[in-house]
Amino acid sequence: MKVKFTRVPNSILTALITLDFTKRQVKIILLVLRLTYGCQVPWAFYEKRYFQVAGLHRGAIGQELKQLVEMRVLDMSEENKTVRVNPHVEAWQCSRNGNINPDSVPDLIRDMLSKQLRNVPVLRTLPDEKVDEIDDSEFQSRSVKKLKKEILKKDEMFLNKVKIYDRIDWRMDR
Repeated sequence: MKVKFTRVPNSILTALITLDFTKRQVKIILLVLRLTYGCQVPWAFYEKRYFQVAGLHRGAIGQELKQLVEMRVLDMSEENKTVRVNPHVEAWQCSRNGNINPDSVPDLIRDMLSKQLRNVPVLRTLPDEKVDEIDDSEFQSRSVKKLKKEILKKDEMFLNKVKIYDRIDWRMDR
């Protein structure tokens, strides 16, 4: 089975990570992202019952949608029954999570990418079609295990060569 992706703007993902949302609100936002960006359409048609797919109680859906519209996170048209996530994150009126520095997200990404780039040979050991078939957690643990194994093997080979060279008499006057 081929893994498929939903292309979501980084600004929206960073906002989801760094802003304070309730669990219900996050589920609604993710569902709307899936219905819009995931289907490559700017707006999604909706009925309130659709949000029950995300495990939301029927009575809470209207209240949460109204709050997300007031916070300017969602754009909704009641008359057309359409919804989308407002792509202008700077217009969202949400409180920041006090424990998270929004500037730390790009730093984290930079750090992760630099580690991945150091492991490029390990990433190349998997055929391209196999990379698409496995989920990220399996890929990462497999890469780390493989990398550790390769490093240990190379270290052992190097140490064995050093031991051999130490035993060789390098004098030319035999």
